[in-house]
Amino acid sequence: MKNYLKKILFGLFILLILFIALLIIVKYNEEGEKSLPFKLSKIVIISTIDGKSKGQTDTIWDIDINQINDLYISFDEGDRKEKEIIESITFNNFSINQSKKLGEIKILAPTGDFGSTMYSNSTENYFDKDIVYNGGETNDLKKLQIGNTGGTTAFRIEMANIGNFKSNDETVISYDGSILQKIGLTSEDLKADVNVVITIKTNKNNYFRGNIEFQTPVGNLMEKSSCEKVIEDFSNIVFKRVKE
Repeated sequence: MKNYLKKILFGLFILLILFIALLIIVKYNEEGEKSLPFKLSKIVIISTIDGKSKGQTDTIWDIDINQINDLYISFDEGDRKEKEIIESITFNNFSINQSKKLGEIKILAPTGDFGSTMYSNSTENYFDKDIVYNGGETNDLKKLQIGNTGGTTAFRIEMANIGNFKSNDETVISYDGSILQKIGLTSEDLKADVNVVITIKTNKNNYFRGNIEFQTPVGNLMEKSSCEKVIEDFSNIVFKRVKE
């Protein structure tokens, strides 16, 4: 009888251990790492309309219209007692779900200095590739380098050739809602749900992975030529330790 009771108690103990382990796993999957060496501090999204002339044609204006979203994603040191430095930060697995299929989706990395020429020579499409920022002493977007104790990264999401504008009558072209109306598009047509995976690698070979979700374009491009959104609340973003 005593042996039978011991077996029951032992079985209950094992079940309790398994239940506690399951609770820990579920909690981790929902909440992720509580203490990170580096954390997201700010995301800035700037949405605009742009155009590229086709050159000499039979009309005065022959322009391919693009919708552009420039992202600036910043990282600060976390609250871990044991300090680490950034080895690299990788952006990949880009998922973009358009409300209306328009043009070609391009993910571009900076190739120029900060400003209007930042993407002038950016031709490689990273939609199915990795954008990797390596840690360094300073932050340099053109070199795809982030400060190894924190800094800012950037990339562009471009909806290229969402429409074509031709005219012999216009004297001035404004890249705003007016040109969208002329090519028959609305703000709803431009909407897209975006998901991007971020992997932080530290000098101690620790990997932390999470994903960010947002919608483009930000603001109302039917009313403004440029719209900006700043995100600083990341309470809903979970980073987990992973093995590579």
